[in-house]
Amino acid sequence: YNTGTGKTRASLLHLFHLPSDRTAHVLFIAPTNELLHQHVNDIADFVKAHDLPFRVVEVNANLLRQLADPDVVDRQGERLTRLLRNPLEFHQQLGIAPTDQRKLNLILVTNPDLFYYAFYWQFTAADQRNLFQTFVTQFRYIVIDEFHYYNSKQLGNFLLFMILSRQFGYFTANADGSYERQLCLLSATPDDQTR
Repeated sequence: YNTGTGKTRASLLHLFHLPSDRTAHVLFIAPTNELLHQHVNDIADFVKAHDLPFRVVEVNANLLRQLADPDVVDRQGERLTRLLRNPLEFHQQLGIAPTDQRKLNLILVTNPDLFYYAFYWQFTAADQRNLFQTFVTQFRYIVIDEFHYYNSKQLGNFLLFMILSRQFGYFTANADGSYERQLCLLSATPDDQTR
């Protein structure tokens, strides 16, 4: 559908069907930082309007640099791992009120580069396994916005992730008819190759 017709809102309707037991984390990938900011605001508004049990967090390389602690020798990959495990640790930098101690499902809004670095073990050796495992196992619902926009390397990355998810059984229905993982690909102008 064309831009402005509600693709993002339609993708968010699936949030109503995810469990609220902190096992239903969401990964939302957008190709540019401008779109990330826009999506974070739209997703946060949607979550708030419907009182859904999610914490919306935007992560990009600049934010990871801001999370650095000058008193600790740390790495970007280690900071990302800590953020994924407990966003409240960085409540000040993420704009989370210090009194908001709710344990919520995470909606991680990020760009394809961070996803690529985690999936292809591009962080330092101490962080590679943790981030790979987190990105492969943690997210129940994955939205890839502007799917037609990505270059061949990024598309290959997403396709390999989909194949690996299928091989690991994430797309097999559970006894109750639910799935461990679902994908939503959004595109306003997919070309023939994307289709």
